[in-house]
Amino acid sequence: MEEWLHLPNGIMESNSKISLIGSRELCMEGCKGILEYTDGLIRIHCGNRQLKVLGRNLSVRVLERDYVEVEGIIFSLTFD
Repeated sequence: MEEWLHLPNGIMESNSKISLIGSRELCMEGCKGILEYTDGLIRIHCGNRQLKVLGRNLSVRVLERDYVEVEGIIFSLTFD
């Protein structure tokens, strides 16, 4: 499935669910914590991978046990 969707290897194993609402809001279930947080970069730990959110005026609106919401102007999402 990962190969067919052109996703990084192992991403389906993290049990994370990501919703992007336009380019202004990201919601993620399965978050394991915040690794880095600036107004231009937020790195989110999601199991064996990290999600890197690049943008402008980024902020964490909600952070719960396994859930995070990021708002701001989102330029890109990458998995490391």
